[in-house]
Amino acid sequence: LTLTPSPSLSLKPKPKPKPKPAAAMGQLQGKAKLALSSVPNIAADTLQAVLKQFQTYSDGWGLDEETFTLVCEPLQKELNCDDFVFSGRIKGLFRLLDTDTNGFVDGLEFLAALGLLSGMDVPSKLVFVFSIFDFDGSGKVTEDELVLMVQSSLSGICKQAGLDPPSLEDVDAICLKAFQALERDPAAGERISLKEFQEFSTTSPSISSWVDYFDGVESPEATPPPPPSSLMRSPSAMLEVRKAIRLRMPSRLNPMATGLRLGPDVSGRTGGWPWTGKLDGLKPLPTHHEGDEEEEEEEEAAAAEEPAE
Repeated sequence: LTLTPSPSLSLKPKPKPKPKPAAAMGQLQGKAKLALSSVPNIAADTLQAVLKQFQTYSDGWGLDEETFTLVCEPLQKELNCDDFVFSGRIKGLFRLLDTDTNGFVDGLEFLAALGLLSGMDVPSKLVFVFSIFDFDGSGKVTEDELVLMVQSSLSGICKQAGLDPPSLEDVDAICLKAFQALERDPAAGERISLKEFQEFSTTSPSISSWVDYFDGVESPEATPPPPPSSLMRSPSAMLEVRKAIRLRMPSRLNPMATGLRLGPDVSGRTGGWPWTGKLDGLKPLPTHHEGDEEEEEEEEAAAAEEPAE
């Protein structure tokens, strides 16, 4: 007997699905869906406080996790959470941005993304991002600085949305187009101003679609949790569940079946769990603990009052 495998079947393992690539520049529609660790819609004063922390604690563009946490300290008040929750949120954001797992995050990429995802209006976002990459404070940027600005900004926001950013070649082409539209010669060292950058960013579909795609996105916490199961709300259902659990428990673990008490637990109650490790304290007990009949009667009464379906 010879078995011929079907052409549709293969014994080779299926390759892992690749991350969903971003659309080409100028083709994005709708709104981005951000990862849980993202921090969108922060206020302008909080953003400036984060920038000040960066200027105070960073030795360069790369931030290790400890420095990154210091830089992010102003976000805790904005997030309105305790130290434990905030620490977990920042650790998650750090891992989200540290895609090459080298223990460092690009500070300029983080700040630019934080600005674009903030709660400011679009013109204010562009001013903030431009100021980060205006290294000499002249109010103008070179072509190389513009390329670094666009590449870093898109990389930072795409990491938080699970998208692949546009290629460097695409970014180069867009930035060169900006200089050509403004009749600037980058080879001659000519630069573009903040006002010109704002105008180009809001009128060019290649840039404005990306800005709009990440503008006004919902915070990850905005999605409400699902309602509790009806099983957990029904007294009769809860009564049946408790009885079923007791019946399934092995007799050696079920004090209701063995009538044995294993000594005081950590709270000081006799007959409680977990077992303290002392076997000499075993004492015979009635089949039920004190109060169990009363509790079950209350549950049965509550179940009887439920309206019939």
